[in-house]
Amino acid sequence: MVQIVGGKAGQVVETVTSRLTFYHYIERCAPCCVTNFINFCIPFVLNCFPPPPSPVPSVNFQVYAPGFISRFFESHAVMLQGNAGLKPKEGEVTSRPWQWPINYRGQFFSATKWKLLRAAVWLFGGWLIHYLPFYAMGRVLYFHHYFPALVFNSMLAGVMLDYITGRLPGWLRHACLGTAMAGLVYSFVLFSPLAYGMSGPFSHEPNSTLASLKWLSSWEF
Repeated sequence: MVQIVGGKAGQVVETVTSRLTFYHYIERCAPCCVTNFINFCIPFVLNCFPPPPSPVPSVNFQVYAPGFISRFFESHAVMLQGNAGLKPKEGEVTSRPWQWPINYRGQFFSATKWKLLRAAVWLFGGWLIHYLPFYAMGRVLYFHHYFPALVFNSMLAGVMLDYITGRLPGWLRHACLGTAMAGLVYSFVLFSPLAYGMSGPFSHEPNSTLASLKWLSSWEF
């Protein structure tokens, strides 16, 4: 048996918002929830609740199916309730949303060399999963199909660079990282005309300013 707490006759049960009490007909008790665990029963008198009308009318439950707006607000209500229960641990460094865009406060992550290697293995596995299946495909393929695998490849490069330079002396590690960062900035500036839109003649045409960027003959621009 089900009773809506504070409900009225004919009221429809609503998820999230309705408060219900369940009564066990055979055991003659009402299970109560304390700290999310059902752990005891309260005896009750069955005669307090009149029997349901007979026969019970046949109802199509599709009539009570919520619409899009109802499901939208319900899902967000559940999300807000769940997020409200996530509290910071003692001594945990947290931040507020207004601090993120201006980088007001960062967040530190520490990892041992074994954690770095484990992360590298997972990233390498992600790269393989997103890359190898294309060899078995018979469909037409383009370069942009590699982009999902490229994300894992880029993260793997950062993890491996951190792992390799982590064993070096401090000054040498900073020199290597600085050289790598300088190389990234230089390559970005160098190839930016290809990323933001070409202008002028193609690389194979006379007096082309892009001819020096064609490092491989297979590149077409």
